[in-house]
Formats: sequence, C-alpha cells, structure tokens
Amino acid sequence: MQRYSVCRIVSRISVDTLMSLPDFSPPSPPTPPTPPTPPGERECCGRYCEYCVWVYYHAAQRRHETAMAEWLHRYGGLVGSNDMDAGELRRQDTAKVAKPQPVAEARRPCH
Repeated sequence: MQRYSVCRIVSRISVDTLMSLPDFSPPSPPTPPTPPTPPGERECCGRYCEYCVWVYYHAAQRRHETAMAEWLHRYGGLVGSNDMDAGELRRQDTAKVAKPQPVAEARRPCH
C-alpha cells in the first residue's frame, strides 16, 4: 500500500478538477436592443393627430437610442471591430423609415 502525503492528494484533486473543467472564455455580450418597428403605410391617417402613431414611434426610437447608448457604454469594449456602432445602426434605422407627407386638408381630430 502506497502512502501519499496530504499535499499530494490535494494537488492531485485540484489538477483533476482543473482538467475536467471546460475551456474558459469570457461570455459574449448580450445582443443590442432591437429598434422599434416603424408604423405601416396605412397606420397613419396623415392628419397630424395628437396621438399619431408617428409620435409613439419617435418616442420609442428615442428610448431605443438611450438603451443603445447604455448598451454600448457597458459592452462596447467587448464588441468586435466588425460589429456596427450606434451611429451605423441609427443610420440604417432611419433609412428604412418613410416620413409622413403633409396633407393639404384642414386639421381634424382623429377618431
């Protein structure tokens, strides 16, 4: 029967434990916040209502920009150089949005 010292047993357990652990890699940052979906063509009546869908969309877009800035502040250093920055994401978002056209009619409340 072989005799082992306490240090040798503890070091052997530690080595076995370390060898059984998976490779360590830092966690990837969570996905950036998703931008709001612009309203559809038929969702706006074009009468510049007080509660227009575009008002809500632009408010959601401002909240998204704030969340995106916070996300970049927290995880910006972890994002690779191939990823887009907030300015690029904003340019892509605003390029997709069609601006409402002015209507010549008198302003009437939307119901």
